[in-house]
Amino acid sequence: MEKNNFTESSPWRRIGKVEKKYILFFVLLMIVVGILCYTLYINRKPNEMTVAFLDIGQGDSIYIEAPNGSQMLVDGGRSSRVLTELSKVMPFGDKSIDVVIGTHPDADHIGGLVDVLSNYSVGQVIESGGTSHSQIYESLENKIATQKIPRILGRAGMRIMLDEKDGVHFDILYPDVADVSNMETNDGSIVGKLTYGATSVMLTADSPMEKEMHLVNKDPKVLDVDVLKLGHHGSRTSSSSQYLKATSPSVVIISAGKGNSYGHPHKEVLDRLKSLEVPYLATYISGTILCHSNGIEIAC
Repeated sequence: MEKNNFTESSPWRRIGKVEKKYILFFVLLMIVVGILCYTLYINRKPNEMTVAFLDIGQGDSIYIEAPNGSQMLVDGGRSSRVLTELSKVMPFGDKSIDVVIGTHPDADHIGGLVDVLSNYSVGQVIESGGTSHSQIYESLENKIATQKIPRILGRAGMRIMLDEKDGVHFDILYPDVADVSNMETNDGSIVGKLTYGATSVMLTADSPMEKEMHLVNKDPKVLDVDVLKLGHHGSRTSSSSQYLKATSPSVVIISAGKGNSYGHPHKEVLDRLKSLEVPYLATYISGTILCHSNGIEIAC
């Protein structure tokens, strides 16, 4: 007679009945969760683009998935919290991201990217070229170099094609100068417009009013979008009335931490939104904010 593989001396035999029940329950729970996540993924609507403004506290992190499955992450917040939020919006078991953008080297935008690069296979990293003496910035640059990830300087005129078939692309609008290393980090922020069909989203990073007006004076028509992520987490240093009118968004997204020490979003900015009758959604109120586009309309 064939002997059972579980001998009296095996670890399984030494585990008590209660512990075995917990182990079996956990295994079954993981199987159910995996099946649920996979089912949700394969049943997602065809030709749909997802833009997720992640709830990472005081900072920015935006996850984008095109209809063909291509993915881009713009900033990573301050900490590893971005990993938890990514796991909620990415397909189950997916451990790769095609493009990562660090809009500028401030900790609340790139701090979590070190963990992202440690846990995901990243196709390329796009940066502004702004520099910092912070340990976080140096850790990120070392990680990029060690893993030999292609590093590209983001400049106006560059188009990142996420889905050629459906025409999903991200156009970098700023910086439009060769070198931003001597600029204040916010001044050199990458500003870009995500487009899918007739729908579009503007990601302003921490760009201040001066740079907003530079874009308004350069080509105001290009700024017209459906969704606008407010600059600098709703700080009074960004989101001028002229910029808000030029972008003319149907909805504004504010990425900020609840009870943050900066007082973001500032009352002046909320007053501007109110006077222009532009509604807003905020991560400190709603958590991660999901926007879905079919190329004709976008809903958040």
